[in-house]
Order: sequence, then structure tokens, then C-alpha cells
Amino acid sequence: MNNPITGVSFSGSMGRHARRFYRGERPVSATLKRGMISGDNELFDWFNTIGIGTVERRDIIVSLLDESHSPTMVWKLRDAWPAQMSATDLKASANEIAIESLVLVCEGVTRESP
Repeated sequence: MNNPITGVSFSGSMGRHARRFYRGERPVSATLKRGMISGDNELFDWFNTIGIGTVERRDIIVSLLDESHSPTMVWKLRDAWPAQMSATDLKASANEIAIESLVLVCEGVTRESP
């Protein structure tokens, strides 16, 4: 997770919330990446709500799993919304896995027990 926004004095509206960020108080961003899965359009559909002006904020749980798929660390992203989505360039001559990336901006992050 990173926080690339600096020196923000922003007033705006996203979906049902209006929020002002003061100097020194910044939104948090998190980039999630995964292999593209055929038929799974939930993240893409959520991202596309930006175009119609009804961005739905969601609480997101991110879990780091061990070899037995048990959570070892858990983060909760509060009131997150999609800010950017991208996918691997598809080249006929390339031999790589298709990866999609989703950048989420949220009001805050907490670490919770697994």
C-alpha cells in the first residue's frame, strides 16, 4: 500500500459521500493484482460505476495467506472505491500471464487479527 498523493487540499464528492482532505491528511491507496479469470467481472463492473457517477464505496478485507491457505495477516480498507484499473497488454507474440491491477483509494486502513 502506498500514498502517492501529496499536499492535498481537495473537496469533492464520490457517490454518496463528500469528503475534504486537509494538508497532511491524505487518502490511502492500495494496488491489488491478480491473474485474469474468465467470467469473473465483479471488480470490472464495480470500476465501471465511475462512468455513471454512482461509485459504491465498500469495506474491503485483504488477507495474506500461508501455504495452507490460512490468513496470517488481515487488513481492512474502510470506504474504498476504485480509482484505476489496468490489465496486461495482450500481445500475440508474448508468453505471459494476463494480470489485472486495481487501485483502490480508501478513507483508512486497519490491521486486524486473522
